Amino acid sequence: MMATSKVIYRRRRLAALLALLLLIGVIWGGIALLRGGGSPASSASSSASSSGDAKVPECSQGVLSVSVSTDASRYSLTDHPVLTMSVKNTSDADCRANVGTSQQQFVVGSGDQSLWFSRPCITNSSDAVRTLRAGQTLRGKVSWDGTTNTAQSCSKSTAGTGKPGTYWVTAALGDTLSAKATFVLAK
Repeated sequence: MMATSKVIYRRRRLAALLALLLLIGVIWGGIALLRGGGSPASSASSSASSSGDAKVPECSQGVLSVSVSTDASRYSLTDHPVLTMSVKNTSDADCRANVGTSQQQFVVGSGDQSLWFSRPCITNSSDAVRTLRAGQTLRGKVSWDGTTNTAQSCSKSTAGTGKPGTYWVTAALGDTLSAKATFVLAK
């Protein structure tokens, strides 16, 4: 019986390490995106201009829509759901918006309780003003490792997590909030 618990302990530590490496990769990709490079963690459905296009107006209130999705609807307790935020320019004209990590937030919860917040765990969050073409969608991904924290601190806890059930996720860019998407953690 002890060997099984050691194996599970090692698997969970390995999974936590992989989640940490993925988070570092997302942050590194955000930095690369800010410097004009591409990133597998953030991609655009078509090319977006950098902040140098000063002739393009800022996106007005209500022009951007935010949605969130997961890469699957059901996960095992040892899986890490991949959460995708999509930001779309719904207008007929190009506009500029700050889509940097300083403006992004994922929240995972269950029932009426919020369990995990992405924003406090982003080190060196930054602004990234980009031009979104009319109808263009930008996407960014992050993985949830099943831990919990608060909206003010990245101090992670594993207490109360990893239980089978239905979970929800929302995404926000600034003040623009997505509708909830749901997923299931099962044995």
